[in-house]
Order: sequence, then C-alpha cells, then structure tokens
Amino acid sequence: MIYDEYDGAPAVRALLRGGARGFVAKDDPIENLVEAVRTVAAGGTWLRDTLRVRLEAHGAPRLTPREQQVLEGLVLDKTQQELAKDLGLSERAVRHSLHALYDRFGVNSRVRLAVVAVALGLVDPQVAPWT
Repeated sequence: MIYDEYDGAPAVRALLRGGARGFVAKDDPIENLVEAVRTVAAGGTWLRDTLRVRLEAHGAPRLTPREQQVLEGLVLDKTQQELAKDLGLSERAVRHSLHALYDRFGVNSRVRLAVVAVALGLVDPQVAPWT
C-alpha cells in the first residue's frame, strides 16, 4: 500500500508492478485511505477511479533513439556531464532531454525516472547498478 503526494500514472504503474496493491494520494479524503486499507488487507487492489482511468490510458511511450540513450545513461547513474561527453552533446541538450523525459513520464527526479524506465521495461534492469 502506497500513501504519497505524487500520483503520476507511470510512477504508480511502476509501484504496482513492484508489488504495491493500493495507492492513496495525500490529497484524497480520509475515507479513501480507510477504504483502501480495508480492501488491500482483504487481498484486493485499491486505486481511485480517476487514477485507474489515467493508468489505463497511459501505455509505455515510444522513445526516440536520443531519449533511449539518455534514459540508459541515467539508469547507469551517469551525470549530465558524462552523458554529454558520451553522446557528443552539450550539457544543456542533455538537461533538456532529461526534463522532456520527466514531463513525458510524469516524474520529477532522476531516481523516479530510472525506476519507472526499468519497471516499464524500457531499460534492461541488468544494466542498472542498483538492481
């Protein structure tokens, strides 16, 4: 059961694939939290309807070759400077690519982006040093 302020569909999907059976956002009414705990404790899965609809609407996005390279470098824990050097880009271009990926996946950090990318199967988890 996850209780968090962030309810972006890709991140929640990754949590569910990781074994979570419920998700309640901190801005949900307390009744939702109570219902979710009861449902999960009884062996079910609980998501508010609006989140369930968003999860169904968001499949894994198709990435450009550049986005794939940046994402793989991110999962390998490379810095922006290292990515820029490896890909022959400016740091600004790498930063732009990262922020575009954040927006695309509905996350706001490198860690969340890496977790979502691995959970969605966009990057081979064997290359991730933390798996």
